[in-house]
Amino acid sequence: MAGRKGSLTGRCQGCNHPERVRIERFLATGASIKGAARKFAIDYHALRRHWRNHVSAEVRATYIAGRSRQKPPPAIGMRNRQKPFPGPQVA
Repeated sequence: MAGRKGSLTGRCQGCNHPERVRIERFLATGASIKGAARKFAIDYHALRRHWRNHVSAEVRATYIAGRSRQKPPPAIGMRNRQKPFPGPQVA
């Protein structure tokens, strides 16, 4: 991805976290670093360094812009529900 700084040593907890994209989107929407650190079980200081040093302004803007263009997720309880069979069509 263009504009991504990334960790050169491979030791950054944020870059190596399995839910890195979710964390970055969460922070880009205005969530606190402390709240994100608790939610995703990552050290606060490591997440702060990751956000400051490894996520460029361009990537942050991409997360914000991309988030607003996606359709909202289905309501809870509706995700696995199938559409009813429409039955025979009468012409």
